[in-house]
Amino acid sequence: MKRLRRIGLVLLAAFGISSALFAEDPSVLLEKAIYTEETLGNLNDAIGMYQQVAAAADAGRPTSALALFRLGMCYQKSGRADQAKASFDKLAAQYPEQKDLLSQIPAASSVALALRPAPWVDGELLTMTIKVQSGQQADTQFYRAESVQASGKAAWKLLLVQGNGSLGQYTSILADASSLAPIISKTLNFAGEEYQAVYTPQQVAYVTTRDVNSNKKQLSLDRVTFDYEQLVYFLRCLPLREGFQITVPVSSVSTAAVQEMKIAVAGRESIAVAAGTFDCYKVTVGDSPRLIFWISADAHAYVVKEARNELTVELASIETIEKTHPVRYEDGKYGVSLETPPGWFVGGMTMRTEHVVGLIGPEGDAEAMLDFEEIREDGSAPSSLEEDVDKTIAQRQRLQADFAVRPGSRGSTTVSGFQAIRYITDYNGFRPGSKVVDYVFQFKSPSKYFECRFKTSPKNFDRLQPVFDSIMSSLKSQ
Repeated sequence: MKRLRRIGLVLLAAFGISSALFAEDPSVLLEKAIYTEETLGNLNDAIGMYQQVAAAADAGRPTSALALFRLGMCYQKSGRADQAKASFDKLAAQYPEQKDLLSQIPAASSVALALRPAPWVDGELLTMTIKVQSGQQADTQFYRAESVQASGKAAWKLLLVQGNGSLGQYTSILADASSLAPIISKTLNFAGEEYQAVYTPQQVAYVTTRDVNSNKKQLSLDRVTFDYEQLVYFLRCLPLREGFQITVPVSSVSTAAVQEMKIAVAGRESIAVAAGTFDCYKVTVGDSPRLIFWISADAHAYVVKEARNELTVELASIETIEKTHPVRYEDGKYGVSLETPPGWFVGGMTMRTEHVVGLIGPEGDAEAMLDFEEIREDGSAPSSLEEDVDKTIAQRQRLQADFAVRPGSRGSTTVSGFQAIRYITDYNGFRPGSKVVDYVFQFKSPSKYFECRFKTSPKNFDRLQPVFDSIMSSLKSQ
């Protein structure tokens, strides 16, 4: 970092010489300002340079317009909302022909809130560990951001997925890229309930589906209202600082209601998690009971930790996942690896003597759990794989009277070089009238016993069975 700053000083010196030679050429000064803002991160100095360029009589219109735009963005990043708005208003009034720049001006709501540009990159994946009070992992949560187009405009697809082999929640929010204003929010939970909210500047329309019944509701809006499920992303865009406090309208799809939500920085703390140690702002949301978030104070504004009632959520890993690339999971400790098609969510968790690898499909339309444990010697003769499968099926039939193996589905195959048995089962789901299909693989290595169970609905099974087979063919165990 020190070497980078030395290089920066040398380049700034060169810029200074150039400015002297060219009598403060506005174009050269603009380049120097951009470098100062983006590479050195010095907003105050960049603001002064942009002001000079915007006021220069000999600057061309495109140069002056760009300086005004970047001046407004610097004001917004530094929390000076009124000055940011004034710069954008001046740009719109004096340079109406600069349509590309005008289209990038953040919406008035984000300027008023002084929202920063998104600190995440396209494809960022944050994997979080959910823990109970004892410190034991209870589940896994994922945050993923993808850049998309919505009606010809740049947008973010913001995903919140909870589950480690059993889907707890799948939320997808489409939000405007410049203002973060929600466009549509969809949530599916473990009970099979579906929630949707469609936003316009004037209203939000909710649709709630439970079992086979749907309820609709509309509310008028007098300003941009953010979706509760995008809360983490919203916090990451706020210009957090000590003493920061704001109240914003927040829409809840689960209750089909809008409420004013207070957000405040309670202090600054160093937080150590599996992903590293971070200097964080401690942010409280709501009054009682409050949610607490620890957001890193660096340029990335990662969500490092969350506290919700009796649970804590901690950042386990930070990755960037290409949309078109397969997702690879590897656990060196347990000697297991696998690969899924693009868009899947994969996480691991240890439960007593078992280790679980959980998988959630790209749209929440499938889930899978690979669990395995060490084979322990107890002095008795080891059972055969056929006997193990019969025992598993009998246990499920005792628990669920409607549980049945699909006729003709049971057969032999090979997984990671080991003999395996696979079969398909059908049974009633959690919701009344719902059906579930399980695609099961059971096999043994010399040291471990494995069972992998893919779950989806009957309407999706034929489409997804080849995907399940491909995942199993990629599975490797030492």
